[in-house]
Amino acid sequence: WSQPFRFAWLDGHDWPYEGPDYPPGCWDEQARQYRERGQEYSQAASQASHLRIAELIAPAIAPDGLVAFDDTWPTVAGWDGKGGTAIPFLLYSGGFEIAERGAYDQLVVLRRTW
Repeated sequence: WSQPFRFAWLDGHDWPYEGPDYPPGCWDEQARQYRERGQEYSQAASQASHLRIAELIAPAIAPDGLVAFDDTWPTVAGWDGKGGTAIPFLLYSGGFEIAERGAYDQLVVLRRTW
């Protein structure tokens, strides 16, 4: 890249969340579309996709640049959702810190610290 990134929004590969807001069958059409494209439709595939994107963009994020994750939330053990593996990678090896958590329930924003 010729210019560093100032902002990246990571909200790609979905997976079928469970919970009271999601009635049975609500993910069927999305699952069909993933299968037709030959993509795995699972939490592991979603997290692997977001981790790979984080690995690729981390060197290109400008100082004070932001990386936002949708559909990601903290747990007692760490992180879950789409950014469940990417956030620890960026926090522990990529020079990032948490800038915002919880503007709504599933948003996490990281800031480049150097």
